Amino acid sequence: MHARKDSTGWISGLLISLASFSAAAATNDFQNLGFEFASFIPIAGDIYNRVEASAALPGWKVYVETNQIDRVLHNNMFLDSAGLAVIGPEGALFWNYFPIEGNYTIVLQGGSKSVYPGLGFGFVEAGIAQTGLVPATARSLRFKAWSAAFTVYLGGQVVPVVPLSDGSNYTVYAGDVTTFAGQIAELRFTTPSGHSVALDSIQFSLEPAPLPPPQFSLIGAQMLNGLLSFTIPSVPGTAYRVDVSSNLVDWDLFLTVTNAASIERIGEYRYASNYNARFYRAATLNP
Repeated sequence: MHARKDSTGWISGLLISLASFSAAAATNDFQNLGFEFASFIPIAGDIYNRVEASAALPGWKVYVETNQIDRVLHNNMFLDSAGLAVIGPEGALFWNYFPIEGNYTIVLQGGSKSVYPGLGFGFVEAGIAQTGLVPATARSLRFKAWSAAFTVYLGGQVVPVVPLSDGSNYTVYAGDVTTFAGQIAELRFTTPSGHSVALDSIQFSLEPAPLPPPQFSLIGAQMLNGLLSFTIPSVPGTAYRVDVSSNLVDWDLFLTVTNAASIERIGEYRYASNYNARFYRAATLNP
């Protein structure tokens, strides 16, 4: 069984009329970038109690790998399957997932694709995409995300992003989009197998994006609940290792990351309080 619980009360959340959305959708503008235009229509006979993706995420297409899917979860999460979920105010009651902003947030889960008829088994990414007109004055794309296990594409090209600030359950990211200003392009977010990411508050901004850090570095170290975590920006597809040391002389392998997204958040889950000091380094494994 892939879903942890049976979700109920599909209509109990805030149901926003799609009339205004439908009128706006007649243009080429990007729509529903805050995921607030959500309504939940159950799919009869769906054993995971999924809802229609087109109503829950109007304006967006939902993907498992390259296959577009027609259903998503609402206030529910998969254990190991690839898919997407719309989390509303009631989601915190079950998963400790709070909407990042407003009433709804989207969660992408990479994993097995076995719960979708005809797609078989495998370990794949999950994604969400929409095509629209990038404003002529846009200089950056900004959004809020929980977890850094994602890659952003615009017009089929990776958009390198940098963290700007942290909130209670999200980080604000920005990436340069000036080369696409005034063009119609597809905006796509993906998360790899074995990872998940919550997204919200996507917007095109007049403000420029900060220059990205070097293509390979360790940044953004922080302590949370006694665990150290840090971010490694790199070129998507980079394979690298992370080493750990207590004296800067003797180094041990901590983990190896392959097929990395442009940003990976690394957590020291084995953090040991008996160390006087703990050092980390990363080295690319690519030729």
